[in-house]
Amino acid sequence: MVVTRRCEVRAQLSHSEIVPRKMDEIKNLASGLRRELHLAKDSAEQRLTDASAREDPDRGGSNEVVQRRILDLEEPSSSDSNEENDSKLIQAKTLDELFDSADPPEIQKRYGRLPALQPNEGAQYERLTPLYSLLKKSVGDVVTFRARIHVVRRMSPGLAFIVFREKLTTVQGVIKFREGEVSKSMVQWAEHIRSGSIVRVKGQIQKAEQAVRATTFESMEVLIDEIHLVVERTYSVPFSVYEAEAATDVHAIGNSFRLANRILDLRTPTSQAVFRLQSGICNSFRTFLSGKDFLEIHTPKLQGGATEGGSDVFTLDYFGRPAFLAQSPQLAKQMCISADFGRVFEIGPVFRAGSFLFPSILPGC
Repeated sequence: MVVTRRCEVRAQLSHSEIVPRKMDEIKNLASGLRRELHLAKDSAEQRLTDASAREDPDRGGSNEVVQRRILDLEEPSSSDSNEENDSKLIQAKTLDELFDSADPPEIQKRYGRLPALQPNEGAQYERLTPLYSLLKKSVGDVVTFRARIHVVRRMSPGLAFIVFREKLTTVQGVIKFREGEVSKSMVQWAEHIRSGSIVRVKGQIQKAEQAVRATTFESMEVLIDEIHLVVERTYSVPFSVYEAEAATDVHAIGNSFRLANRILDLRTPTSQAVFRLQSGICNSFRTFLSGKDFLEIHTPKLQGGATEGGSDVFTLDYFGRPAFLAQSPQLAKQMCISADFGRVFEIGPVFRAGSFLFPSILPGC
């Protein structure tokens, strides 16, 4: 219908004898086209949102839906608990069944579960390499590292790509069938490890055939020789770090839902960046002032009286006596200066009970 009307508009515009009385009709037709396009766009977005909700009911939704889902998660019914326990047993059994006892002993040693208490054999376990230091390695170097499974991409029965994550660093691993070294059962076992599980990997650095743009190191990857499960994620999670990174406006994960699953949310690069920026700013601030002969102090945050009379304070009961959260370290710093401390500074929180709803007030806090 939209295409038909658009053709009508073009036909009328191309007519050589457009009279003024036809202009109003064309404007009305164009206005109707814009209105229909907006309606079609809104309808398409709604269908995508509904389809996303049907495919994955644990993601996104309105605040009311998220709150109701949080309550359901906090107060599970007995039937839900039984189903969850059954799924845990099925998952553990399935992963164990994938371990092929018919593999030769030298291949069986290359994959499987690590025992909870490992024997004290220092020569058997190599020193672990942090993922961020792989950039210093050369092609052909053998590395051993421990990381989380970020995402698994199954390509074929004898080939899979596994992205490993440690803190903010990610690297792609390749596990493929190699006669006498890696069996197809080993590949199948590795690709069924749940994301978020912790594994111990040994492999060789090699140049990636294509740029791996979704990882920290785009030009290198690890050819996996050994992979062992250290800690398995047995419970289902509302969302993974990979899903949180790939979330868009249409497939959004609400803030309320993220806060209800804060541990998962803190694993995302966006959340970790907040704390790493804070740490970097504080370290720079501390380094600069220490170089200027300042002394860092730590003042009490629980006081018996308000230090500034012009500000509201947080009050609390301290064993039958009134107490206040510190509004400012100003008084303590003045005491230190009077006590011949010289230059002093403090990096710490302050507590003011004002209603800071205006952006112009925040910079002065």
